[in-house]
Amino acid sequence: TPAGWLDASPNNNAINDNVPKKRGPLSLVEAPPIALPESLQKKSPEPKDIAKGPVSFPSEWEAFQSWLAQSDDVPGIQWDGKRVLPVGAQGAKLMILAAWPERECQQRGDLLCGDAGKLLDNMLRAIHLTREDCYLASMAITRPAGGRCDASELPELQRLVTHHIALARPQRLLLIGGDITAILTQTKLNHARGKILAVGGD
Repeated sequence: TPAGWLDASPNNNAINDNVPKKRGPLSLVEAPPIALPESLQKKSPEPKDIAKGPVSFPSEWEAFQSWLAQSDDVPGIQWDGKRVLPVGAQGAKLMILAAWPERECQQRGDLLCGDAGKLLDNMLRAIHLTREDCYLASMAITRPAGGRCDASELPELQRLVTHHIALARPQRLLLIGGDITAILTQTKLNHARGKILAVGGD
């Protein structure tokens, strides 16, 4: 027979049935209820997460750089805790832009490092520039798993990178890699070679 094991009523205690009951005046005072353990107490439903609107990007250069380094609202930082921040000054002769850090660069905390970085340095030397003349940045400051971004995450990253370019105000913009080229120009790399492409911005 089912029984409420948390009930405090003595009627559920078989031992009390064999104890002679003392006759006397009835008591009108009820026994205080027994408190349930915390793990069994009914909990109030937790409030649902409120959908966040578009992230507001700082409009000043220094504030924007600090925001990239510290804010939890930067699009893309959910992929990895280690941020690879841009290097260089506003108004540089050339802004070199990648989609996100390569695996080796992510581990080192530098952009465009390793063999690709050596190739870049040689290319810059050929046009009489060095890294110090350039502003190096990536659309996302962390690397997505497998180097691939989900389509649902692209709109905020595109908004971020166009804002970034507008704040950086470079004289020229060089896109490094097929991912960033396709994202910003809607043109595949093999169709973009040898062409000057328009990149939208605010």
